[in-house]
Amino acid sequence: MGRMLTLAAKPLGFDVVVLDPGKDCPASQVGAHQIVGGLYDKKALRQLAKACDFVTVEIEHFDTDTLQKIAQAGKPVHPAPATVAMIQDKFLQKEFLTKAGVAVAPYVPIKDLGAGFVALDDFGGKMILKTRHGAYDGRGNFVIRDTRQLRKVMQKFGNDELYAEKLMPFKKELSVIVAKDTRGKSKFYPVVELIHQRSICLETLAPASISQKAHKNALKLAKRVAKHLKGAGVFAIEMFLLKDDVVLVNEIAPRVHNSGHYTIEGCVTSQFEQHIR
Repeated sequence: MGRMLTLAAKPLGFDVVVLDPGKDCPASQVGAHQIVGGLYDKKALRQLAKACDFVTVEIEHFDTDTLQKIAQAGKPVHPAPATVAMIQDKFLQKEFLTKAGVAVAPYVPIKDLGAGFVALDDFGGKMILKTRHGAYDGRGNFVIRDTRQLRKVMQKFGNDELYAEKLMPFKKELSVIVAKDTRGKSKFYPVVELIHQRSICLETLAPASISQKAHKNALKLAKRVAKHLKGAGVFAIEMFLLKDDVVLVNEIAPRVHNSGHYTIEGCVTSQFEQHIR
């Protein structure tokens, strides 16, 4: 993602500095200056902020506390570190969406095995168990269909903070990419359909092959979410399409997203250029 953001930024006249721990940094291969360091390295994050006029992110797994302090000291950071911190915790993200009046799948915190048994019973004998932090592309997620499986997975997770969601009988997975500016104005790319394999997005179909009502419901939901997200940049709102054109939000990505890669060739401005703008 950093490589593609760099490729979008350079023609617009920007110099790019990236923080990356690797020796073969993709962004540095196309002209970005690399600071070698981890995303939870406070010193490296401060070094990055010192080298830049504006700071943005292409992944949500980093030290938001340090970036928050950098923002409080006057350096523009987008999206807002507080927004990323909320999204990092999948359970808090669900709480945020619920408070904003956004429809999501039923969910509960899981503090111990007993709570897991209760949730499994309440959710009709099947649910998805998730880690609150660090889960992506299917990592940290397990579908639970019986108590034996629940015991085994709970033991595997160890001391990780967990929550459970009801397994929803969705017909399709959808996504809306939204670009938001520093004044809070938002623009939306078309609703797209996602084809997943092993919990990783394999194909994006644009526009989604859904009814006009479902398209309207998805955009309405995306607009409601975007209104509550602090900071500028590109966000991805991932959704489930249920029967009768009902749409639920699955989760938010506070960054450019693989469901928006088609915009490089398919739109006047790609999600990457729009993020830089």
